[in-house]
Amino acid sequence: MLDENYQVSKSKELLILSDLHLAIGELKIFDTYLSKIDTESLGKIEKSYEEKLTQANTRQEVEKVLKEMKHELDKCGTVIFTKSDYCRLLGIESKVLRNEKMLSYIKNLQSVFYLFKTDTGYKKVNLFHSSSYNVNNQEITLTCNVYDDEVKKLFFDKENFLYNKYRLKNTLHLKSIYSFHMYNYLLNNIYYKKGWEVSVDELRKKLDCQKDTYMDFRYFNNKVLKKIQTEINKKTNLCFQYTAIKNCKKKVEKIHIDCQFQDTEGVITTEYEETKILTKDEAFQLYSGCLGSFMAELNRPLSDKEIENIGVWCQKYDERRVICALNEAVVYGKKDFDYIGAILKSWKEKGLSVEDIEKGKR
Repeated sequence: MLDENYQVSKSKELLILSDLHLAIGELKIFDTYLSKIDTESLGKIEKSYEEKLTQANTRQEVEKVLKEMKHELDKCGTVIFTKSDYCRLLGIESKVLRNEKMLSYIKNLQSVFYLFKTDTGYKKVNLFHSSSYNVNNQEITLTCNVYDDEVKKLFFDKENFLYNKYRLKNTLHLKSIYSFHMYNYLLNNIYYKKGWEVSVDELRKKLDCQKDTYMDFRYFNNKVLKKIQTEINKKTNLCFQYTAIKNCKKKVEKIHIDCQFQDTEGVITTEYEETKILTKDEAFQLYSGCLGSFMAELNRPLSDKEIENIGVWCQKYDERRVICALNEAVVYGKKDFDYIGAILKSWKEKGLSVEDIEKGKR
């Protein structure tokens, strides 16, 4: 189950994701960007250059070290997308998209900012400090603002990074931006075991749903809340119910919300670890032996998605274990990926070691 103390502490720090005013397609780009960033390398780079700075004796040497550090941090915080991948995540057709329109999409993502509360007010910080589009090779480059302490804390500190990834992972199947905001709001308050109450006005603000037409609760309820409830309960790991509370004038003033996890698989705890999604080429380089075994047994080429799945399995369960699962699927004549994934999950739940599996103790 979700560790309650961990959830409470995180909810206070990570309201930032609820405040992202992005389209669902842009959230998918943001998620893909985070999945390709090596957070540990960022820390190692800063630490190594801190040591070099202590050894620098002149102003010129300090400037040289700082320049080198900036270059390395930029490299570490940079992700390149192909135009087709970028458009696929946005949900638009890349072949007919003009360069000017492509640039406007990129600029919109780069302009996203966060407001951090300070002792004297608020501080505005952009997540990306640069972006570019190479028309010739049709590649989009995004570089994160890794120099800002608040950005590093929220998006590149290990625990916060994993938690942000967890939230995005569970919302990317949603089609409504209102559902995205509601999911984050629910996750921030799920530790209230007996549910909680929120005013209708406050909930509208949380959902960024303040058009004049939504001021009428009946319209807000039918066009927003009911649709949000259906989508979240069907497509995420949360399930929520709500009840309208009327005042003495029989006007709906508050809503009582109850929320629970639908299952505990993948629920974040302090031990939660996110598996990095490898690209097709990365999976080929790291797990060519395992991929070769799959292609030989299946007697057909593997799709890009299947290669990525195998790469994830090899990281999560170990390459030897994955090949054992393939062999078992072959023995029983079930060469489909859902069956293999179920086998791997079952062995993990049973706590079986690779040696146990190879000896047939299953």
